Amino acid sequence: MVLLVLSMSQTGSGWRFEVSRFGLIWSLATGGSLFSRLGISLWFKNARLSDEEAVRAASLSVWNGVYAGAAWGSASWLLLPARGLTQEGFLLVVMSMVMIAGVGGQAVHRAVVIAFSASLTVVFSTGLLRFGDSLHVPLALGYFPFCAVLVMYARNQEAAVTTAIELSLQNEELLALRTQQEHVARQ
Repeated sequence: MVLLVLSMSQTGSGWRFEVSRFGLIWSLATGGSLFSRLGISLWFKNARLSDEEAVRAASLSVWNGVYAGAAWGSASWLLLPARGLTQEGFLLVVMSMVMIAGVGGQAVHRAVVIAFSASLTVVFSTGLLRFGDSLHVPLALGYFPFCAVLVMYARNQEAAVTTAIELSLQNEELLALRTQQEHVARQ
């Protein structure tokens, strides 16, 4: 969808669609990151992994996070400058949404969150900095604190999930203890 929106231009009689070779490269790179993540997830869920293989799968997830962040961040190198300020603004909003979704969806995998968000921020921001104008430089510099805030958000999400799991385990222990006490009281 982003490729279509960014590769269209408005003419007097309506919208004209063109396929950009840079947009196609970017789409293939981001799609590749999604399919590689899917492959890692399926392998991890469907195979009975030893501890060493599970650590390897986690390591592959981190490296895929670096790749995915770099692929998504390359939008500023491959798709900018856009044909108009509206399309450029749309790309900036989409990159923010991608970071929010990527960080929120992987919150319990802190290493993946950091790898993804840091690589996306560095690659995307350097692509914006290359313009060197008063519009792109503050936007590029603003992505760094945005990345830091998202990593802190993910840390809080991870803590909430961890607390929920711990409380569930404590609840199970208390219920087992209660059942045992009721059983003893009946006898």
